Amino acid sequence: MFDSTGFSDSPSWLGRKTAGIHARRPPGLEASLAAVALGATVIEKHLTLDRNLPGPDHAASLEPSQFRELVQGTRRISAMLGDGIKRPHESERNTAAVARRSVVAAMALKHGQTLEAGMLACRRPGTGIAPCDLEILPGRRLLCDVPAGGVLHWNMIEGGR
Repeated sequence: MFDSTGFSDSPSWLGRKTAGIHARRPPGLEASLAAVALGATVIEKHLTLDRNLPGPDHAASLEPSQFRELVQGTRRISAMLGDGIKRPHESERNTAAVARRSVVAAMALKHGQTLEAGMLACRRPGTGIAPCDLEILPGRRLLCDVPAGGVLHWNMIEGGR
């Protein structure tokens, strides 16, 4: 039975509420694929060898080729949904260094110099200290000379990370 939110009480073996599609034997694959996109993990669909056979279930059932499409579609949608963990795709890893930024010297800096906010900027490439660490750098001393525009790395900063 569906409640006012569109969810139904799942069988006790599922142990949770499940999304429901409000259609009685909907034709086609769309309702099932929409359910998967909404998080369904169980789909009931009848299978027949011929939808023209006599009886009430055949006309609303899937033939083997449609069933194959349903299985392929649910697998594609599940892959698109991923596992919920946000991380760069393998094809994006090489571009991350180019697209992201690092903390750089806004001017030439000398060994032993104490860093101040005005001495630092954030520019590409993203191969050094991340901009999110910019606020913890002022007050730290440099362990080497850094040219203007040079990317800062933790091994150049006293105390490191």
